[in-house]
Amino acid sequence: MRRGHAGAAVTRLLAISVAAVLAALVLDLAASVGVLRSEVLTGRQKAAQLFVVWALPILGAFLALQIARESRAKPPKPGSLESGPDPGIALSGHVSGAPHDSSSHGHS
Repeated sequence: MRRGHAGAAVTRLLAISVAAVLAALVLDLAASVGVLRSEVLTGRQKAAQLFVVWALPILGAFLALQIARESRAKPPKPGSLESGPDPGIALSGHVSGAPHDSSSHGHS
């Protein structure tokens, strides 16, 4: 009986291993297609990313997919919070070009 139980465990482990390898292959193939379809990467960049995808199967695929997703993202609209601070506002809080009133700060 123990031999049958051990055989079932080995079969289950083998099935899980095969499923994991197939999942990694599908993920790597999807990442490779995304890299190859990129319009912003140069040939060398594509080759480097493909190397990372296949050298580090799961981590490399996730990195390549993230880079591809970010390269397809639209740039932020001017004036939105994602585009950063308005260049007309200085770090001191004063608007550039506005007269500086020193009397409001308690200085004479």
